[in-house]
Amino acid sequence: MKNLLQSILITVGITFFNIVLAAYNNPEYMWTGESIVGQFVFGVIIGIVVAVANYLFRLKWPLASIIVLHHLIIVVSIFAINYEFLQSLDASLNLYFRTAIAYFIVWLYFYIDEKRSIQQMNEQLQKRGN
Repeated sequence: MKNLLQSILITVGITFFNIVLAAYNNPEYMWTGESIVGQFVFGVIIGIVVAVANYLFRLKWPLASIIVLHHLIIVVSIFAINYEFLQSLDASLNLYFRTAIAYFIVWLYFYIDEKRSIQQMNEQLQKRGN
């Protein structure tokens, strides 16, 4: 459940960050209530996809394979769902690249966090050993 909530919050946050970027790039565009709700629904759907895809990390596969498969699932899902919403290949490709960048940033955050946790555990084990 925690994984699902984290995934939804992260994707909704990224979705609304994309709205801010789009508004910055095109200040004349007016966001309607319907389009904002649509983006929220888009973020929730992607959050659910991310939460389900995160279960790949529980498999006993090589980490590189899991990361590549996870990335493909996320990016292809975002591309497909966005294309369904916008019916625009250009907008979907634009979102694909922004998503790939966001994916890398989120992955880097979790990588650094895990590395820090492992380092703390190693320090605790070394203190016990001395």
